[in-house]
Amino acid sequence: MKRISCFFAVFLSVSLHASVDMTRVNPELFIHQPQTDLSLVTENDAVLKEKWVRSLFDRDILNHEGTRAFSLTADFNAYYSVFKERFRLIDLNHDDTPELVFEGFVSKDDEKEHVEIFRSANGELTRIYDEIGHILAYKIHPNTQEILLYHHQYPCCLNASHNLNRLRLVDGKLQAVKRYFVCRGVGDMKGTFFPKKSSFSNQLKETKKGVQLRWSGSVISKNAWSRRVQSNVIAPYKKGSLYKVIAQENGWLYVRMQTPPDITDNKVINPNNLQETAVYGWLEKRKL
Repeated sequence: MKRISCFFAVFLSVSLHASVDMTRVNPELFIHQPQTDLSLVTENDAVLKEKWVRSLFDRDILNHEGTRAFSLTADFNAYYSVFKERFRLIDLNHDDTPELVFEGFVSKDDEKEHVEIFRSANGELTRIYDEIGHILAYKIHPNTQEILLYHHQYPCCLNASHNLNRLRLVDGKLQAVKRYFVCRGVGDMKGTFFPKKSSFSNQLKETKKGVQLRWSGSVISKNAWSRRVQSNVIAPYKKGSLYKVIAQENGWLYVRMQTPPDITDNKVINPNNLQETAVYGWLEKRKL
């Protein structure tokens, strides 16, 4: 047992902190009045949490290092001593029965965090969500007191695609409102990706002609993304495209495009995958 515990201690202190580019962004740039302290909505029931995690462990539902997915001789107590702080109980749909939420790395070789959500129904836990990333923020619905989670799905390696998913539990299923932005922090993409601050408006505006959405508030036409594209254009949008203004800086608007991007050949994004996803970026004000 001591040998197992020592292994897990090393695993926790060293291995769980593998770095991936741009894993953290400022939630206030994308979400109006976000909340970030999950402890404020976490239910303090250590007995129930351990019972539920043990049931997942015993049923071989968990694919984490320290479970039987990695070793047939895995010990629950050794596993739980490391992973228990990565689980929390949150009542997402305000029905007096919490959901079990996991957030963190699942193995010493993992470069990305994971978000897993389990729901209790008929006395048994079922996984209803399992994606790469972390919980960026949350909001409490003012009318229903539901807790809406904002899940940041960040990229790895040479990618620059970020997804921001607003999660809401309805009728036992998680509904995701998807949003998307492009950025990298390693220096091979030129420009400033985000505004200094955001001021949110519900007003929908419409483009009077075709426009180009860019990842930074300037026109870059040479070596914008090293070894990939010359221009900092994310995608073109047709006349009549709808958008919301989030910020204004130096003749540029930081916006969230509500209309899908035009389907064209594209080396930055795959427009076919974003037909139901709002996209953040910059529009040149004088060209609208």
